[in-house]
Amino acid sequence: IEFMIISGAVVFMFLTYTFFIQSQIADKAYERRTLLTQEVAYTIRDEVNIALEATDGYERTFRLTNTILNVDYNATIFGDLIYVRTLDGRHAIAVPIVNVTGQPQIGDNKIKKTNGVIYLNS
Repeated sequence: IEFMIISGAVVFMFLTYTFFIQSQIADKAYERRTLLTQEVAYTIRDEVNIALEATDGYERTFRLTNTILNVDYNATIFGDLIYVRTLDGRHAIAVPIVNVTGQPQIGDNKIKKTNGVIYLNS
């Protein structure tokens, strides 16, 4: 009987420890995915701001990652906001952006400035 009680306590402590470690790993992955979602939005914003400051004729290609830690996402410009969200609905960010014609896409993006207008994939 004493052996069963001690064995049960050891198993309980082991399971509690395992649950705690798994919880910490999940929290770190959530934080990392949040940061990477922000990074995608900031990359788009920064590329548009660089084009804004550049002279007419500016042209550049930049790349957006295919997934955010193996989760698909989309990026859309709505008026004066760039909106990036993961398709699982757990992470999203909206960042102010200057007026731009076109939409970002996953993968390669071409940005250019012609006659004072910034074109993104247009």
